[in-house]
Amino acid sequence: MELIIRGPTLHYVKEVQWLEVTTTVGSLIIQEGHVPLIALLTSQNLIFQTREDFIETVAISGGIMEVTRQAVSIVMSEACIIR
Repeated sequence: MELIIRGPTLHYVKEVQWLEVTTTVGSLIIQEGHVPLIALLTSQNLIFQTREDFIETVAISGGIMEVTRQAVSIVMSEACIIR
């Protein structure tokens, strides 16, 4: 599935196998085919596995996430790729 992270200084697009996020109501693991949803995110480290089997991390300071069956889009005010 496609992961898209957008912010004032970052536009990040990556094919991922899964994504772990924390919303304002709890944690989720999202994989391709996940039920569509929109959620508010807390400040956190997004953790995901790429198609090449690498685990990567992106620190965000909260934001809004939209999940479709094929993609996850996150819009936030700040982000930093940690890897």
